[in-house]
Amino acid sequence: QPAFLLGMAFGLTSRLVSTVALLIQKFAATREAGVPLYKRWRLFTAIGLNALSEITLSPLAIYYAPLALIAPLGGFGVIFNAVLARFGCVCGIREGMSRRDWLSTGCITVGVALIAMSGPGAEHDSLDLSATEAILLRPQALGVSLSMLISLPEMCLGMYLEMCIRNVLGNVPG
Repeated sequence: QPAFLLGMAFGLTSRLVSTVALLIQKFAATREAGVPLYKRWRLFTAIGLNALSEITLSPLAIYYAPLALIAPLGGFGVIFNAVLARFGCVCGIREGMSRRDWLSTGCITVGVALIAMSGPGAEHDSLDLSATEAILLRPQALGVSLSMLISLPEMCLGMYLEMCIRNVLGNVPG
């Protein structure tokens, strides 16, 4: 069923666009402080971008994939925010991440996967060993596993790059 993959792609894209919009809003709050509201173009651009994502991409995600899969993907917003803010990918906003922060982000990723595989709307009442194989072979589980395969190496690369940067700069805090 390739439709659920399309729904998942719309859902992840929606989370990514909304995260970028929120980071732009954060930038606008500091950069445009004291500017009259009608001159805060960055703020209104970010609000429009977030609204556009929620009005177009989120409904398409729900149309193509079951809500039991799409709802947990909201957790990827936290993951996207952590990675984008850590490396200053949006408007140069940089926020440090400790090992604990990286570990927490990894736990969120695992939690999203577990919820999507066995959360509301699942076709079973309880998770038992005989049903595990059937659950893991469901399209939702395969899709979330694919997302994790993309996200976990990204987080590991982030931790490695952070360690390299700290070694080059002399163990800078953050």
